[in-house]
Amino acid sequence: MATTSDREALAGVKDEYMYGFSMPEEYVFKSRRGLDHEIVDQISVMKNEPEWMRDFATARWTSSCPSQCPRGALT
Repeated sequence: MATTSDREALAGVKDEYMYGFSMPEEYVFKSRRGLDHEIVDQISVMKNEPEWMRDFATARWTSSCPSQCPRGALT
């Protein structure tokens, strides 16, 4: 909870960024929460990777992440 001194210190702070620079986020790729085979494949397709690289990424994910991630962390 803000005290009176906190409110006084913040009284002069502007609502807008002083230099006027702001840009909305423009995602190249925005996935749903979590990481699974489908998202790994979507990222690979988005990056226009060749099929062998996509297979390598999927194999790497399959061999490492599920055994090392806590249950429920992948969804």
